Amino acid sequence: MHIKRFEADTLRDALDQIREELGPDALILESRKAEDGSARVVVRAALPRTEIEGAERSAAAISALEGRGSKRVGGLTLREGLSGRGAISPALGAQFGSARENAPAAGRPRQSQSAPQVIPVGEEAIEGRMRLEYLSRLIRSDHFSAIPLPLRDLYLNLVDADLDSNLVFQILQRMGSAPLPGQFQTASPDALLSYLRGLIPIGGMLQPDTRRRVIALVGPTGVGKTTTAAKIAGTAAFKLGLRVAIVSTDTYRIFGAEHLASYAALMGLPFETAGSAAEMRGVLLGPLSRANLVLIDTTGRSPRDPEGIAEVHDLLAAWPELDVTLVLAANARVRDLSYALESFSLLPIRHLVFTKLDETTARGGIVSVALKARRPVAYLGTGQEVPDDLVPASAEAMTQDLLSEDQAA
Repeated sequence: MHIKRFEADTLRDALDQIREELGPDALILESRKAEDGSARVVVRAALPRTEIEGAERSAAAISALEGRGSKRVGGLTLREGLSGRGAISPALGAQFGSARENAPAAGRPRQSQSAPQVIPVGEEAIEGRMRLEYLSRLIRSDHFSAIPLPLRDLYLNLVDADLDSNLVFQILQRMGSAPLPGQFQTASPDALLSYLRGLIPIGGMLQPDTRRRVIALVGPTGVGKTTTAAKIAGTAAFKLGLRVAIVSTDTYRIFGAEHLASYAALMGLPFETAGSAAEMRGVLLGPLSRANLVLIDTTGRSPRDPEGIAEVHDLLAAWPELDVTLVLAANARVRDLSYALESFSLLPIRHLVFTKLDETTARGGIVSVALKARRPVAYLGTGQEVPDDLVPASAEAMTQDLLSEDQAA
């Protein structure tokens, strides 16, 4: 990577210089005010080149220089006598010779080498590799050119924790005014976490009151809706003293309803099944009418199955006062979580529940989805035990380990 510093009166002038000298593929690494206190702008830009492309160009150039006559290399004509006498200096020959030896010959595939490579392990080599990895991560990020140096580690760590990059950029931008467009004031990790936690909506947990509440758990297949329904039922019945009943609409899976029926029998709770809107309304107005908490476990649907999600919508339409709660797995990729949220937005979602927090090492995805959904998070599933491994949601639990200990200290 070729990195160069540019200084100009305005940011636009600096960008024009970069475009003229490095071309349209140049990457902006940093923009700031000049250190002399003037209004001038300093911009650092880079032009990446891969090692393989460099080696192949070098090998092709050597072949052209050593050969006789003219050859076309990379769109340019190289003629004999290019260096004055048709020869290259020993220093350049030694430098390009290794590139030519390592480059594959024309028409011959590169052979794999079984001998292990000797990698330098000195402090300088380790530091160099770490610096290269840091720059690679920064350049691959969406907003690296606008993130000032003091915040880049913080930005990268949050993105690595599956927090949406656009969301991180907006949060950093909101935390302070900028001396230049696209820059921010420095924010400490603790201040950022505090600000982020204040944005996460929390709510919808059960209360020990007698007001009737009907909760329908919806979501993709395999996220743990049935186990979550059993956990909420156990918590409500044994810890809050509520009259709880359970309904299953899972008529697709073999023994799908029987799984939840077993939980209900163990806890001594009423259990019913409903396969249509009419059956659902009959159950809620009939045998379960005295329950002040009814939990409905719906059939899991793929986010790519809009017709199946529409069927769930039609079935739940039998009870307008329904509290529709979307259940998502915390160990899913943030892109898949966002896609599921978008797909299930056909339903009138009121709350979120995230499961499998014990199976993920990065909780940024659930934070991103909670903020995108703008719906309160009610519960977090932390394991398989029923009903113990279900805790009321908190912003602190959702952002736990979001930053490394040395950053958050």
